[in-house]
Parts: sequence; C-alpha cells; structure tokens
Amino acid sequence: MNVCRRLGLLVLGLFLCVVLTGCGGSKVNSDNFMKIKDGMTETEVTNILGAPTKSGEKDLGPGIKVKESNWTSGNNSIDIMFKDGKVMGQKGKFGG
Repeated sequence: MNVCRRLGLLVLGLFLCVVLTGCGGSKVNSDNFMKIKDGMTETEVTNILGAPTKSGEKDLGPGIKVKESNWTSGNNSIDIMFKDGKVMGQKGKFGG
C-alpha cells in the first residue's frame, strides 16, 4: 500500500472517530431525567441536559411566575418548571 493511500485512510479513520464521538446520543433520556431533582439550579440541570430546546415564563396566578423549559430529541422530551431559579417540577416522555 502506498504512503498516500495509508495517509488517506488514516485521515478518514480519524474523521469518522470525531464524527461518531460527537453523535454519541442525546442527553434527553430517562437516565438523565432521573438525575433531575427538585431544588436543583438551572445550571445544574443544563450541565446534565445541555441547553433547552425552548424556554419561557408562565404566570400561575397572582404573583406566581415560573420559567418552563423543554428539552426535545426525537420522541423524547423533558419539561422542567423553575421557580426562583430552582426546579419545582418536571415531567418526561420517552420512546413511542
């Protein structure tokens, strides 16, 4: 095998390793959902799940505003409600 061909295969192999490692799977899964606990900060949650797919404020009544964030990947989704920057509730849907 000539040197150019070996070098080409090496570069291709390295490229595939980088690409496949980057596509290691979604963080939106039941294992990560189980790590989320009431009282955790938004930063702790994003360290587990990454940045939310969408986020917004919701008014629950007089003087009660919360932040709702959603993480979605394929058929999986996680919704988390934050009050004063801390988890106060969550729900998840996984698979089918």
